[in-house]
Amino acid sequence: MKKNRIATTLALAGLAAIAAPGISLAFVLLGGVSLGVSTAGFGYQRDVRIFNSFADVAANDNTVADPAYPGALGAPQAVWKGARAWNSDTFDSQTAANVNQNFDMDWQGLAPNPNNGNVAAAGDPLASCGGGVLAYTEPGSGGWRMSFCESWNWSDGPGNPSGSQIDIQGVMVHEYGHSLGLDHSQSGNCPGSGCSNNPTMCAFICGNGFVARTLAQDDINGLAAIYGGIPANKPRITSVGGSSVVGEVMTINGVNFAASVNVKFTAGTSMNTGAIPGVVFGVPTTGGTTLSVVIPSAAQTGNVLIWEPSILRLSNEFPVTILPCEAPSNFCTASPNSFSPTGATLYSSGTTFVTLNNFVLEEAGGIPPNKTCVAFYGQNTSINVIYGDGRRCIASPFFRIKPSQTSNVFGDVSFPIDLGALSPAGSINSGETWGWQVMYRDPAAGGSGFNVTDGLETHWCP
Repeated sequence: MKKNRIATTLALAGLAAIAAPGISLAFVLLGGVSLGVSTAGFGYQRDVRIFNSFADVAANDNTVADPAYPGALGAPQAVWKGARAWNSDTFDSQTAANVNQNFDMDWQGLAPNPNNGNVAAAGDPLASCGGGVLAYTEPGSGGWRMSFCESWNWSDGPGNPSGSQIDIQGVMVHEYGHSLGLDHSQSGNCPGSGCSNNPTMCAFICGNGFVARTLAQDDINGLAAIYGGIPANKPRITSVGGSSVVGEVMTINGVNFAASVNVKFTAGTSMNTGAIPGVVFGVPTTGGTTLSVVIPSAAQTGNVLIWEPSILRLSNEFPVTILPCEAPSNFCTASPNSFSPTGATLYSSGTTFVTLNNFVLEEAGGIPPNKTCVAFYGQNTSINVIYGDGRRCIASPFFRIKPSQTSNVFGDVSFPIDLGALSPAGSINSGETWGWQVMYRDPAAGGSGFNVTDGLETHWCP
């Protein structure tokens, strides 16, 4: 497989000097390499991920969050910034305009290893890091792998690295250019003088690589030769609203949305064909400018894009912070019983994702041993009334879980909840909130003969 390497100015100065005088060939294409956005052939290939194996302290000491790159700090933020330099809506200070070509990448976060497709990592799997090489990429339309040589002192920025440090972001811009299908530029600007005007795709790096963060017109022209200019019907996201919680509805606003589109969220996935995790397929739009989408359970903080594979269109990537499905929380008050002076408190295990159907209601050590227990649940948790020797905080209508359970010798009890076995009137759906309590026998207390746990409120996600 073809390897493309970037080296220091010193390492390749002699090689650059062998070009004939007056030659200015501009950008050079690898040939046969472009990253698709369909599910056919090699599939969707715009994802970018990092296996964060950078060992240098300076490679991961940036702890300042950037709202344009949510959830990413240190080397991940630098890698994301570097890849995003090629996006259609990125403002380029060198050309004083947006890149304005028909290309946008898709941040997919952290990878579990450096070898499973479209991943940047520190390492040298091909033993190609000698001779002053900083990094190399193995490009291909079916995926790429990028390796940063560990013999260098890498810095995550965000400012200009100091001393002998090499800029991750600048080198990432160059290496991702290879992933897009660009070879090393042969522009006459590439000799070491005037580094600030050099194309990013020069075969050597100027200084610490900081100036490579910004594309030159030569780089943009090469990008256009592969992906073309922005078409009239390219979708563009301008803002998002509504909820950011998994399972709830996000509103996405923009222009040029088709009547039905796919909405693609960051989901940490390397899959590139078929029903990719983090994608909601066939979302209807209104007027080509707005849509409402339920955030899928696989979605993570990162970006969201409009994806229209039928016409090979991908929108700009828009940063979003995704909040997880809300964790269960306690409410109401547990009353003392014959076994526990603080009463019985509910917990849970599993999740509140409807599709996973693995929620378990539990109480640990607060119920009298060997007593019959009955769980009940309802949506109205606004009351607080005497119920036996305790308090009931779920109003009618409420529903019982069958069968009843018996506490063990330690006072523990659990109720695995099968959502498919609930009564139709008490069915639980995504987006709903339900409260739970457990009633248990307690004749030894000398009161009403039964008591109630506190309450556990659960918000349900897809």
